[in-house]
Amino acid sequence: MRRRYFPLPGRGKLFSLCVLTLLGNAMPSFACNVPVFRYALERWQPEPYQLLVYHRGPLTEAEETLVRSLFDIAERTTGAVPNVLVERIDLDKNPAEKRLELFQMQKSPKLPWLVVRYPQSANIAHSLYEGPLDAEVLRRLLDSPARRELARRILEGQSAVWLCIDSGDNEKDDANWAWLDGYLKKVQKEMVLPELTGSPKDALLSDVKLKLEFSMVRLSRQNPDEDILVQMLLGMEEDLAARKEPIVFPVFGRGLALYALVGKGINEANVEQTAHFIVGACKCEAKKENPGVDLLVTADWEGGLTGKLTKNPELPLAALTAGAQNPLPYGRGSDSTDGRGSDVWRNLLVIAGCGLLVLIAGTIVVLKRK
Repeated sequence: MRRRYFPLPGRGKLFSLCVLTLLGNAMPSFACNVPVFRYALERWQPEPYQLLVYHRGPLTEAEETLVRSLFDIAERTTGAVPNVLVERIDLDKNPAEKRLELFQMQKSPKLPWLVVRYPQSANIAHSLYEGPLDAEVLRRLLDSPARRELARRILEGQSAVWLCIDSGDNEKDDANWAWLDGYLKKVQKEMVLPELTGSPKDALLSDVKLKLEFSMVRLSRQNPDEDILVQMLLGMEEDLAARKEPIVFPVFGRGLALYALVGKGINEANVEQTAHFIVGACKCEAKKENPGVDLLVTADWEGGLTGKLTKNPELPLAALTAGAQNPLPYGRGSDSTDGRGSDVWRNLLVIAGCGLLVLIAGTIVVLKRK
Protein backbone atom coordinates (compact mmCIF):
# COMPACT_ATOMS: atom_id res chain seq x y z
CA MET A 1 0.00 0.00 0.00
CA ARG A 2 1.72 3.19 -1.07
CA ARG A 3 1.59 6.24 1.14
CA ARG A 4 0.05 9.36 -0.35
CA TYR A 5 1.58 12.76 0.21
CA PHE A 6 0.70 14.80 -2.86
CA PRO A 7 -1.99 14.73 -5.54
CA LEU A 8 -0.97 13.57 -8.99
CA PRO A 9 -1.50 16.95 -10.77
CA GLY A 10 1.31 19.47 -10.36
CA ARG A 11 3.62 16.98 -8.62
CA GLY A 12 6.78 18.94 -9.46
CA LYS A 13 5.65 22.11 -7.72
CA LEU A 14 4.45 20.18 -4.71
CA PHE A 15 7.74 18.32 -4.37
CA SER A 16 9.52 21.67 -4.37
CA LEU A 17 7.28 22.84 -1.56
CA CYS A 18 8.06 19.71 0.43
CA VAL A 19 11.79 20.39 0.07
CA LEU A 20 11.29 23.99 1.24
CA THR A 21 9.28 22.79 4.21
CA LEU A 22 11.99 20.33 5.23
CA LEU A 23 14.58 23.05 4.99
CA GLY A 24 12.67 24.95 7.65
CA ASN A 25 14.06 28.46 8.02
CA ALA A 26 16.55 28.28 5.18
CA MET A 27 14.78 31.25 3.53
CA PRO A 28 13.55 33.36 6.50
CA SER A 29 13.29 36.58 4.50
CA PHE A 30 10.35 35.10 2.54
CA ALA A 31 8.58 33.43 5.46
CA CYS A 32 6.02 34.58 7.97
CA ASN A 33 4.88 33.04 11.24
CA VAL A 34 1.15 33.06 10.48
CA PRO A 35 -0.01 29.42 10.49
CA VAL A 36 -0.70 28.02 7.03
CA PHE A 37 -4.39 27.42 7.79
CA ARG A 38 -4.92 31.03 8.91
CA TYR A 39 -2.87 32.52 6.09
CA ALA A 40 -4.98 30.51 3.63
CA LEU A 41 -8.27 31.61 5.21
CA GLU A 42 -7.43 35.32 5.19
CA ARG A 43 -5.38 35.67 2.01
CA TRP A 44 -6.01 32.86 -0.49
CA GLN A 45 -9.07 33.18 -2.71
CA PRO A 46 -10.59 29.86 -3.84
CA GLU A 47 -10.18 29.20 -7.56
CA PRO A 48 -13.37 28.84 -9.59
CA TYR A 49 -14.95 25.76 -11.06
CA GLN A 50 -16.14 26.25 -14.65
CA LEU A 51 -19.83 25.58 -15.30
CA LEU A 52 -20.29 25.30 -19.07
CA VAL A 53 -23.85 25.28 -20.40
CA TYR A 54 -24.05 24.01 -23.99
CA HIS A 55 -27.15 24.67 -26.07
CA ARG A 56 -28.20 25.24 -29.67
CA GLY A 57 -30.25 28.33 -30.41
CA PRO A 58 -32.77 29.86 -27.99
CA LEU A 59 -33.59 28.06 -24.74
CA THR A 60 -37.11 27.41 -23.54
CA GLU A 61 -38.50 29.86 -21.01
CA ALA A 62 -37.90 27.42 -18.13
CA GLU A 63 -34.35 26.68 -19.27
CA GLU A 64 -33.58 30.38 -19.70
CA THR A 65 -34.87 31.09 -16.19
CA LEU A 66 -32.66 28.35 -14.78
CA VAL A 67 -29.55 29.60 -16.58
CA ARG A 68 -30.25 33.18 -15.56
CA SER A 69 -30.62 32.10 -11.93
CA LEU A 70 -27.28 30.33 -12.17
CA PHE A 71 -25.61 33.47 -13.54
CA ASP A 72 -27.17 35.56 -10.76
CA ILE A 73 -25.73 33.23 -8.12
CA ALA A 74 -22.27 33.11 -9.72
CA GLU A 75 -22.08 36.90 -10.07
CA ARG A 76 -22.86 37.68 -6.45
CA THR A 77 -20.27 39.89 -4.75
CA THR A 78 -21.56 39.76 -1.18
CA GLY A 79 -23.10 37.16 1.08
CA ALA A 80 -22.87 33.45 0.27
CA VAL A 81 -20.77 33.31 -2.90
CA PRO A 82 -19.78 30.11 -4.75
CA ASN A 83 -16.39 29.85 -6.43
CA VAL A 84 -17.75 29.26 -9.93
CA LEU A 85 -17.63 30.83 -13.37
CA VAL A 86 -20.63 30.23 -15.64
CA GLU A 87 -20.35 30.21 -19.41
CA ARG A 88 -23.09 29.53 -21.93
CA ILE A 89 -22.03 28.13 -25.29
CA ASP A 90 -24.39 28.33 -28.26
CA LEU A 91 -23.27 25.68 -30.72
CA ASP A 92 -24.90 27.61 -33.56
CA LYS A 93 -22.56 30.57 -33.03
CA ASN A 94 -19.10 29.16 -33.81
CA PRO A 95 -17.88 28.49 -30.25
CA ALA A 96 -14.19 28.55 -29.35
CA GLU A 97 -12.27 25.53 -30.58
CA LYS A 98 -11.48 24.19 -27.09
CA ARG A 99 -15.11 24.46 -26.05
CA LEU A 100 -16.25 22.68 -29.20
CA GLU A 101 -13.66 19.92 -28.73
CA LEU A 102 -14.85 19.37 -25.17
CA PHE A 103 -18.45 19.07 -26.33
CA GLN A 104 -17.51 16.63 -29.08
CA MET A 105 -15.99 14.38 -26.40
CA GLN A 106 -19.35 14.05 -24.62
CA LYS A 107 -21.26 10.78 -24.85
CA SER A 108 -24.79 11.20 -26.23
CA PRO A 109 -25.31 14.76 -24.95
CA LYS A 110 -28.90 15.95 -24.70
CA LEU A 111 -29.10 19.73 -24.99
CA PRO A 112 -29.00 21.84 -22.94
CA TRP A 113 -25.94 20.05 -21.54
CA LEU A 114 -23.87 20.93 -18.46
CA VAL A 115 -20.14 20.29 -18.08
CA VAL A 116 -18.42 21.16 -14.79
CA ARG A 117 -14.64 21.49 -14.82
CA TYR A 118 -12.22 21.56 -11.89
CA PRO A 119 -10.13 24.73 -11.32
CA GLN A 120 -7.62 25.16 -14.12
CA SER A 121 -4.57 25.12 -11.86
CA ALA A 122 -5.47 21.62 -10.65
CA ASN A 123 -4.63 20.22 -14.11
CA ILE A 124 -7.34 17.57 -13.80
CA ALA A 125 -8.18 16.22 -17.25
CA HIS A 126 -11.64 14.78 -16.54
CA SER A 127 -14.76 16.77 -15.67
CA LEU A 128 -16.48 16.78 -12.31
CA TYR A 129 -19.89 16.44 -13.94
CA GLU A 130 -21.23 15.88 -17.44
CA GLY A 131 -24.98 15.62 -17.95
CA PRO A 132 -28.26 17.36 -18.72
CA LEU A 133 -28.85 20.83 -17.29
CA ASP A 134 -30.90 19.99 -14.21
CA ALA A 135 -31.97 22.20 -11.30
CA GLU A 136 -31.57 19.50 -8.67
CA VAL A 137 -28.06 18.63 -9.87
CA LEU A 138 -27.11 22.31 -9.68
CA ARG A 139 -28.43 22.57 -6.14
CA ARG A 140 -26.39 19.56 -4.99
CA LEU A 141 -23.38 20.82 -6.94
CA LEU A 142 -23.35 24.20 -5.20
CA ASP A 143 -24.60 23.20 -1.77
CA SER A 144 -24.55 20.33 0.70
CA PRO A 145 -24.88 19.94 4.47
CA ALA A 146 -21.27 18.82 4.87
CA ARG A 147 -19.89 21.87 3.08
CA ARG A 148 -22.05 24.21 5.16
CA GLU A 149 -20.74 22.54 8.30
CA LEU A 150 -17.20 22.76 6.95
CA ALA A 151 -17.50 26.52 6.40
CA ARG A 152 -19.12 27.04 9.80
CA ARG A 153 -16.31 25.27 11.66
CA ILE A 154 -13.53 27.00 9.75
CA LEU A 155 -15.06 30.42 10.36
CA GLU A 156 -15.20 29.57 14.06
CA GLY A 157 -11.42 29.21 13.95
CA GLN A 158 -10.81 25.49 13.53
CA SER A 159 -7.45 24.71 11.93
CA ALA A 160 -8.75 22.04 9.56
CA VAL A 161 -11.74 19.79 9.02
CA TRP A 162 -10.87 16.26 7.96
CA LEU A 163 -13.43 14.93 5.46
CA CYS A 164 -13.61 11.16 5.93
CA ILE A 165 -15.10 9.05 3.13
CA ASP A 166 -16.37 5.67 4.29
CA SER A 167 -15.31 2.51 2.49
CA GLY A 168 -18.73 0.92 3.00
CA ASP A 169 -17.48 -1.62 5.55
CA ASN A 170 -19.11 -0.21 8.69
CA GLU A 171 -16.97 -2.09 11.18
CA LYS A 172 -13.76 -1.15 9.42
CA ASP A 173 -14.84 2.47 9.00
CA ASP A 174 -15.93 2.86 12.64
CA ALA A 175 -12.57 1.57 13.86
CA ASN A 176 -10.61 3.70 11.41
CA TRP A 177 -12.36 6.96 12.21
CA ALA A 178 -12.33 6.29 15.97
CA TRP A 179 -8.56 5.91 15.77
CA LEU A 180 -8.17 9.06 13.64
CA ASP A 181 -10.36 11.10 16.00
CA GLY A 182 -8.28 10.03 18.98
CA TYR A 183 -4.97 10.64 17.25
CA LEU A 184 -5.99 14.09 16.02
CA LYS A 185 -6.90 15.04 19.60
CA LYS A 186 -3.51 13.78 20.75
CA VAL A 187 -1.67 15.70 18.02
CA GLN A 188 -3.47 18.99 18.65
CA LYS A 189 -2.57 18.78 22.37
CA GLU A 190 1.09 18.22 21.62
CA MET A 191 1.53 20.79 18.86
CA VAL A 192 1.92 24.54 19.36
CA LEU A 193 1.10 27.43 17.07
CA PRO A 194 3.97 29.51 15.63
CA GLU A 195 4.79 32.59 17.72
CA LEU A 196 3.65 35.75 15.96
CA THR A 197 5.97 38.75 15.89
CA GLY A 198 5.38 42.46 15.36
CA SER A 199 6.28 42.17 11.69
CA PRO A 200 3.58 43.28 9.23
CA LYS A 201 3.86 39.81 7.67
CA ASP A 202 2.66 38.31 10.94
CA ALA A 203 -0.45 40.48 11.18
CA LEU A 204 -3.79 38.70 11.42
CA LEU A 205 -6.43 40.23 9.17
CA SER A 206 -9.56 39.20 11.07
CA ASP A 207 -10.92 38.71 14.57
CA VAL A 208 -11.61 35.01 14.05
CA LYS A 209 -10.18 33.19 17.06
CA LEU A 210 -6.73 31.75 16.36
CA LYS A 211 -6.64 28.25 17.81
CA LEU A 212 -5.24 24.82 17.15
CA GLU A 213 -8.17 22.49 16.65
CA PHE A 214 -9.02 19.66 14.28
CA SER A 215 -12.36 17.98 13.68
CA MET A 216 -13.85 15.35 11.37
CA VAL A 217 -16.89 15.12 9.09
CA ARG A 218 -17.81 11.64 7.94
CA LEU A 219 -19.17 11.10 4.42
CA SER A 220 -21.02 8.08 3.11
CA ARG A 221 -20.69 7.18 -0.57
CA GLN A 222 -24.40 6.30 -0.53
CA ASN A 223 -25.64 9.66 0.80
CA PRO A 224 -27.50 11.40 -2.08
CA ASP A 225 -27.04 14.83 -0.45
CA GLU A 226 -23.25 14.44 -0.58
CA ASP A 227 -22.80 12.43 -3.77
CA ILE A 228 -21.31 15.32 -5.74
CA LEU A 229 -18.98 16.32 -2.89
CA VAL A 230 -17.73 12.72 -2.64
CA GLN A 231 -17.31 12.61 -6.42
CA MET A 232 -15.49 15.97 -6.29
CA LEU A 233 -13.00 14.64 -3.73
CA LEU A 234 -12.42 11.26 -5.35
CA GLY A 235 -11.89 12.95 -8.73
CA MET A 236 -8.91 14.94 -7.46
CA GLU A 237 -6.58 11.99 -8.10
CA GLU A 238 -6.75 9.53 -10.96
CA ASP A 239 -7.22 6.26 -9.08
CA LEU A 240 -9.20 7.25 -5.99
CA ALA A 241 -12.69 6.48 -7.30
CA ALA A 242 -11.77 2.80 -7.72
CA ARG A 243 -10.36 2.45 -4.20
CA LYS A 244 -12.73 0.71 -1.77
CA GLU A 245 -10.94 1.83 1.36
CA PRO A 246 -11.43 4.61 3.89
CA ILE A 247 -10.11 7.90 2.49
CA VAL A 248 -9.55 11.18 4.31
CA PHE A 249 -8.92 14.71 2.98
CA PRO A 250 -7.78 17.47 5.36
CA VAL A 251 -9.50 20.73 4.37
CA PHE A 252 -8.53 24.22 5.56
CA GLY A 253 -8.59 27.85 4.43
CA ARG A 254 -11.56 28.59 2.18
CA GLY A 255 -12.16 24.96 1.30
CA LEU A 256 -8.67 23.91 0.17
CA ALA A 257 -8.44 20.09 0.21
CA LEU A 258 -5.00 18.57 0.66
CA TYR A 259 -3.80 15.26 -0.77
CA ALA A 260 -5.73 12.12 0.14
CA LEU A 261 -4.66 9.65 2.81
CA VAL A 262 -5.92 6.19 1.85
CA GLY A 263 -6.36 2.94 3.77
CA LYS A 264 -3.13 2.01 5.57
CA GLY A 265 -1.80 5.44 4.60
CA ILE A 266 -4.02 6.84 7.36
CA ASN A 267 -1.31 6.32 9.97
CA GLU A 268 0.54 8.25 12.65
CA ALA A 269 3.41 9.40 10.45
CA ASN A 270 1.23 10.74 7.62
CA VAL A 271 -1.39 12.33 9.87
CA GLU A 272 1.25 14.05 11.99
CA GLN A 273 3.19 15.30 8.96
CA THR A 274 -0.01 16.68 7.43
CA ALA A 275 -1.06 18.35 10.70
CA HIS A 276 2.34 19.98 11.08
CA PHE A 277 2.11 21.42 7.57
CA ILE A 278 -1.36 22.88 8.22
CA VAL A 279 -0.46 24.38 11.59
CA GLY A 280 3.13 25.35 10.81
CA ALA A 281 4.37 28.79 9.83
CA CYS A 282 3.58 29.74 6.23
CA LYS A 283 6.92 29.32 4.44
CA CYS A 284 5.57 29.84 0.95
CA GLU A 285 3.01 32.63 0.70
CA ALA A 286 2.09 32.02 -2.95
CA LYS A 287 -0.95 29.78 -3.07
CA LYS A 288 0.00 28.19 -6.40
CA GLU A 289 3.21 26.84 -4.86
CA ASN A 290 1.29 24.99 -2.13
CA PRO A 291 -0.43 21.61 -2.38
CA GLY A 292 -4.19 21.18 -2.55
CA VAL A 293 -7.26 21.58 -4.75
CA ASP A 294 -10.11 23.97 -3.94
CA LEU A 295 -13.52 22.49 -3.24
CA LEU A 296 -16.60 24.10 -4.71
CA VAL A 297 -18.09 25.79 -1.65
CA THR A 298 -20.83 28.41 -1.34
CA ALA A 299 -20.05 30.40 1.80
CA ASP A 300 -19.89 33.94 3.15
CA TRP A 301 -16.15 33.93 3.81
CA GLU A 302 -15.78 37.72 3.78
CA GLY A 303 -18.73 38.25 6.10
CA GLY A 304 -17.40 35.64 8.50
CA LEU A 305 -13.95 37.24 8.62
CA THR A 306 -15.25 40.78 9.14
CA GLY A 307 -17.88 39.90 11.72
CA LYS A 308 -20.64 40.90 9.31
CA LEU A 309 -21.97 37.45 8.54
CA THR A 310 -25.71 37.88 7.97
CA LYS A 311 -27.72 35.72 10.34
CA ASN A 312 -30.53 35.22 7.87
CA PRO A 313 -29.04 35.90 4.42
CA GLU A 314 -30.90 35.58 1.18
CA LEU A 315 -30.78 31.95 0.20
CA PRO A 316 -28.89 32.07 -3.12
CA LEU A 317 -30.03 28.69 -4.42
CA ALA A 318 -33.77 29.04 -3.85
CA ALA A 319 -34.37 30.18 -7.43
CA LEU A 320 -32.96 26.95 -8.81
CA THR A 321 -35.48 24.56 -7.31
CA ALA A 322 -39.05 25.79 -7.32
CA GLY A 323 -40.92 24.08 -4.52
CA ALA A 324 -37.79 22.36 -3.20
CA GLN A 325 -36.72 22.65 0.41
CA ASN A 326 -34.52 25.70 0.87
CA PRO A 327 -30.94 25.01 1.95
CA LEU A 328 -29.62 26.33 5.24
CA PRO A 329 -27.92 29.72 5.45
CA TYR A 330 -24.24 29.18 4.79
CA GLY A 331 -21.92 29.07 7.76
CA ARG A 332 -24.79 29.72 10.19
CA GLY A 333 -26.60 26.41 10.45
CA SER A 334 -28.08 27.30 13.85
CA ASP A 335 -29.90 30.26 12.31
CA SER A 336 -31.79 28.21 9.74
CA THR A 337 -35.56 28.29 9.44
CA ASP A 338 -38.00 25.48 8.68
CA GLY A 339 -40.67 27.46 6.83
CA ARG A 340 -42.99 27.94 9.78
CA GLY A 341 -42.63 31.73 9.60
CA SER A 342 -44.19 31.79 6.14
CA ASP A 343 -47.05 29.59 7.39
CA VAL A 344 -47.82 32.08 10.17
CA TRP A 345 -48.04 34.97 7.73
CA ARG A 346 -50.22 32.89 5.43
CA ASN A 347 -52.62 32.14 8.29
CA LEU A 348 -52.74 35.79 9.31
CA LEU A 349 -53.60 36.81 5.75
CA VAL A 350 -56.41 34.23 5.61
CA ILE A 351 -57.86 35.48 8.92
CA ALA A 352 -57.62 39.10 7.78
CA GLY A 353 -59.31 38.23 4.50
CA CYS A 354 -62.17 36.46 6.28
CA GLY A 355 -62.61 39.40 8.61
CA LEU A 356 -62.78 41.79 5.66
CA LEU A 357 -65.47 39.67 3.98
CA VAL A 358 -67.54 39.64 7.20
CA LEU A 359 -67.22 43.41 7.47
CA ILE A 360 -68.33 43.93 3.85
CA ALA A 361 -71.29 41.56 4.29
CA GLY A 362 -72.35 43.35 7.47
CA THR A 363 -72.16 46.74 5.78
CA ILE A 364 -74.36 45.54 2.92
CA VAL A 365 -76.98 44.20 5.34
CA VAL A 366 -77.06 47.48 7.26
CA LEU A 367 -77.42 49.52 4.05
CA LYS A 368 -80.31 47.34 2.83
CA ARG A 369 -82.16 47.75 6.11
CA LYS A 370 -81.84 51.54 5.84
